[in-house]
Amino acid sequence: MDRIDGLERTWCCLFISAVDLAKFGRLYLHNGEWNGIKILSSDWVITSTKNGVYTPEEWPDEFVNSGLTNYKYQWWLASEAYNAYTTIGKDGQYLYIDPDKNLIIIRLGDGVGDVSWIWLFQEIAKGIQ
Repeated sequence: MDRIDGLERTWCCLFISAVDLAKFGRLYLHNGEWNGIKILSSDWVITSTKNGVYTPEEWPDEFVNSGLTNYKYQWWLASEAYNAYTTIGKDGQYLYIDPDKNLIIIRLGDGVGDVSWIWLFQEIAKGIQ
């Protein structure tokens, strides 16, 4: 639930299904268009998913060895070698988008475990022709 004690959560957490999260990813994958209708500015999609403002030297320790290369506007840039980006939610939720592969990966979980999710997503993307 997005509401606790009558107040909206503002520090985290979207109450969202995997299907709705994938739709959000599709909106970004298609540069802000939904079925030919412009919902978001393509300039915003590009600006928010490229050339991050925070580098690994500025990150909390848990992200330093994640394989991520930069961060900006809630998007983590997945790699310098790939055009992919991801959001990381509380308790291990991910929305991973790779425009070059026309790929969206959703991971809903309860904790991160011992898996390098970004690496796994990149390996999945590598296997797509």
